[in-house]
Amino acid sequence: MRKKSKKTNGNRPILLGALLLVALLAFGYSKKFREIEVAQRTNITFEEDKVEAVGSPAPEPRRSDGIPRLSWKDLEGLDHLTGKMSRQIQELNNHTVKIPGYIVPLTDELESFNEFLIVPDQQACIHFPAPPPNQMLYVKTKKNLPINITFYPFWFQGKLEAVSTVSEFGKVSYKLTLQRLEAYKANDAL
Repeated sequence: MRKKSKKTNGNRPILLGALLLVALLAFGYSKKFREIEVAQRTNITFEEDKVEAVGSPAPEPRRSDGIPRLSWKDLEGLDHLTGKMSRQIQELNNHTVKIPGYIVPLTDELESFNEFLIVPDQQACIHFPAPPPNQMLYVKTKKNLPINITFYPFWFQGKLEAVSTVSEFGKVSYKLTLQRLEAYKANDAL
């Protein structure tokens, strides 16, 4: 008759490694959720390119605020090849407007940025193929913004200028002097 030998648990290191991995993943997800909360509460007012208020939830954007809202379809009213503008773009040129979109930073910095493009969707990229020039707005601020807000949609309010900007990243048909940046909420309608 064979005697059963007592084995040491060879699976213990694997189990400890798995528990450590689960703990690290949980920490990473909780950090990501905190970043989402911060982005959803972001409300920055730029006055003469200085940040006045940060953090508290913004009132829901309304058309009754007197500021015209643009859609990305509206921005197609500028022919980026000929420079010809639709009547709507002519009327809104050099006026304050509001448009929803995403941020594409024009920097290699990992913490903050102050120069960026506003693009229509999260997958838009300045690399090939970039959106057409009339589907991007160029923004430069004096105050740096945190890089972690670049994954989320925002309402951008500012003075729209139909002026071509050319940089190492390509041509952009519009410039926006940013006055206000508000979190875009899922129930916001254009």
